[in-house]
Amino acid sequence: MSNSLDSTLATLSLETAPIGVLIVHTKGDIIFFNKTFKTLFHINRPPESAHIDALPTTLRDAIKNQKEEITIHSKATDTKHFYKCWYNPSVDEKDHSIWFFLDVTKTTQVYQERDRLANELSKVSTRDPQTGLPNKSALMQGLEPLVSRSRRYNNPLSLIRLRINIKAEYIDQLENIMLLLSRFLRDQMRWADMVGRLTANEFLLVLPETGEQAANTLAHKITKKLSQLAVQKQDSIPSISIESGVSSWFKGDDMMRLIHNTEQNLIQNTKQS
Repeated sequence: MSNSLDSTLATLSLETAPIGVLIVHTKGDIIFFNKTFKTLFHINRPPESAHIDALPTTLRDAIKNQKEEITIHSKATDTKHFYKCWYNPSVDEKDHSIWFFLDVTKTTQVYQERDRLANELSKVSTRDPQTGLPNKSALMQGLEPLVSRSRRYNNPLSLIRLRINIKAEYIDQLENIMLLLSRFLRDQMRWADMVGRLTANEFLLVLPETGEQAANTLAHKITKKLSQLAVQKQDSIPSISIESGVSSWFKGDDMMRLIHNTEQNLIQNTKQS
C-alpha cells in the first residue's frame, strides 16, 4: 500500500469534510474552499476568482489576524453564529496557509444558557455551596430589617467583617480553610446572630443588640481564636492571617454604609498592624 495519498482522493476528502476548509495564498487569493465552508459562510463565488477581501468582514479579519474564535451576526435573522478556527501554515510550501472552521453555535448557546441559569440561581439561592453559610444575598436580606429596626427604636447593631489572607501558592486550599473556619464561627454565635460568607475570602457577622465596644471585644476574641485554630490545624491548612473590621449603627446609616464602614475599618486596622 502506497504511503502517498492520491491527489484526487485528497481533494475529495477535503471537499466532503464535515468542517469548513479554506486554503489561502499569502497574497490573499483563495486557492480552495470546500462545500462545508460555502454552507457555513454562504460563499457562492468560485475559488479561482475569490479573494479574502470579498469575504464577510468578520471572517476576513479573523484570517488576517489569525483568530481562534469568531462571531458573525446575521442582520437578516438577528441571530449570532459562533465558530472555532484553526490555522495551519503550509508544511511543504511557504506561500499559503490552511484554515479549518467548525460551527459551535449550538454548543456556545448551551454554555450561555447554563451560565445564565447559574447566575439566576445564585440570585435566589441563600446558601454558600462550599460552607453552607448564608451567602451575600441572604446576608443582605437578613440585615435590612435589623437596620430598619435600629432606625425605628434606636437599637444597637454591629457588624464584624473577617478577611482571611492566604499566600497565592496555597489559594487552591481556600475552600477547605473557609469551611473549617465557618464551622468554628457557627459555634461562637448566639442564636440571634448571623454569620455568612460575604466574599470568597470574607465572613460577615451580624450582631443585633450589640454595641461598638462589645463588637470590638468580640472581633478581637474571634480573630485570636481563629488564628489559634489555624495553628492547631497546621498539618491540614497553610499559614493564614486574619483581619477584622467593625462597624456599628449610628443615626442615618443604611445597610450599605454599615457594610462599607466594616471594609474601611478593616483597611485601617491592617495599616496599623
